[in-house]
Amino acid sequence: MSEQTGVPSARIDETVPSVARAYDYMLGGKEHFEVDRNLVDQIAGVFPEPGQLAWVNRRWMTRVVRFMARDLGIDQFLDVGSGLPTTENVHQIVGRHQQHGSVVYVDHDPIVAAHGRALLEESERSSFVQGDLADPDRLVSHESVAGALDWDRPVGLVHAATLHWVDDARDPWAVMRRYRELLPSGSVVAASHLYHPGGEEGEKADDIARRATDAGMPVTFRPRDQIAALFDGVELFEPGLVRLAEWWPEGPPTFHDPWDYVFLGCVGRLSPREA
Repeated sequence: MSEQTGVPSARIDETVPSVARAYDYMLGGKEHFEVDRNLVDQIAGVFPEPGQLAWVNRRWMTRVVRFMARDLGIDQFLDVGSGLPTTENVHQIVGRHQQHGSVVYVDHDPIVAAHGRALLEESERSSFVQGDLADPDRLVSHESVAGALDWDRPVGLVHAATLHWVDDARDPWAVMRRYRELLPSGSVVAASHLYHPGGEEGEKADDIARRATDAGMPVTFRPRDQIAALFDGVELFEPGLVRLAEWWPEGPPTFHDPWDYVFLGCVGRLSPREA
């Protein structure tokens, strides 16, 4: 495809569910197929309101990007596994706090690629690349990424609900380690990940994972220690790796979301040894 036009290079398979389209459905969007709706309906057998899963993550993403842009002064972002454009996109949040902020979105889904043109028309400082988030070397060296960001200054890397789609065989720990090696000194990483808490809630996580895998979209809920290991070499900002509704840098949360146990998330700066 042409990353500058957003024209997809691959045929859209309407028989296989898509992470981006399923999230779009849960967020109330229109770019999804029956197979995506069926998957979400399957999840509803475990969580009666699966759309809340997407909104918990989306609200967290809004808070952390605002923190990175406003409080940390990060003005260039790489949003990998960005999904379909919806309310409060990263470039809109950044634009309120960094007048000349730039954002590169990355996703492998052809429908997401097809919306790249609309993103570019809305913001001259936003661009889209169709690529694999689990291949950081190829992604970072892509001309549309390398050319859009200043690699002599800190970059904000956003992995919002992405790494649980990278199974153990693809080694998400090595993937994140390589991102840390490639990012400039002072860069900041924000990530959320589906959490396996054990016990009764862990049984629900196992049920969702089975349903998603049976539908052709395998996902991995991981325990805390495995999620924490993704951020070795990252100095976490308070409150550290926590359930998403607990991640409020300006103080304690003003509400408790019953869905917050499904994800853990954090924001951290690369330590000097990783820069």
